[in-house]
Amino acid sequence: MLLIAVLSMNVCAQSYKVEGNTYTSVSAKKKTEGKKTPYQYEARDGQKYDIYILPDGRCYTNRVSSTTGKEYRAYLKEEISKDIAKKVGIKYTYVKKSKKKQ
Repeated sequence: MLLIAVLSMNVCAQSYKVEGNTYTSVSAKKKTEGKKTPYQYEARDGQKYDIYILPDGRCYTNRVSSTTGKEYRAYLKEEISKDIAKKVGIKYTYVKKSKKKQ
């Protein structure tokens, strides 16, 4: 009985929106969109990718996985991000999160 009550509370805690007859779950965390810079990154395989920058100064390229075909962000090294942030007039404020020790 207690298990059913806990499970029903968990279902109610999920966010969703309704559009007509369709219910869609809404993610609480939204991905921040980056701003395209005038710079490109040349990968080891020789392909060139546009570089995008986030408000905190981190830079990334959009890559496509060769195995799954899904798009993902490949973040560039901190030194590159700091240099590009300085050139485009964005203050680099990203701080790495420390990993929890078990």
